[in-house]
Amino acid sequence: SPLVGLGTFAEHWNHNEFVYRFLLWLSPNRDVAKLIAVAAFLLVACAVMLRTRQGDSCSVARSSLWLLFWMLCLSPTIHPWYVAWLAPWIALTPRMAPLLWTAAAPLTYEILLRYHSTGVWTESAWVVELEYGAVIAGLLADLLLQRARRPRSSEIDLEPTKVRPAVKSA
Repeated sequence: SPLVGLGTFAEHWNHNEFVYRFLLWLSPNRDVAKLIAVAAFLLVACAVMLRTRQGDSCSVARSSLWLLFWMLCLSPTIHPWYVAWLAPWIALTPRMAPLLWTAAAPLTYEILLRYHSTGVWTESAWVVELEYGAVIAGLLADLLLQRARRPRSSEIDLEPTKVRPAVKSA
């Protein structure tokens, strides 16, 4: 039945995972890793929602991009077409990490070449390292770009603006 298949998939299958791979390595079992991933996503979602400005379409698009990005990062299975879901949001609010991930994700199809020739489904370390190295580099670039856009404290005028009375013309 489809529900049994879905349960088996959720319980045993993982592929091309990013942050979840690290959580699985740290955790005593899959259930704990999944709970940590869900808790982490809820924290990210709260933080993103708190920063979203109501009525600001750019802020909503940026928040949507980051929510989807982090949901994928924490997922135990990431097929390349899942990452393609980022593309419309990247078009609205370009960010390096999602853009580089979208560009690098098709490399994971390399697994199919080996599977068809050997019957073994094994990820190549170079693909994972290249894909997620690009994502990490993109996150660092996004962070640096965000910091560069912020005004420095020395550039912020802390003095209140004095209002000059309007001059009446005769």
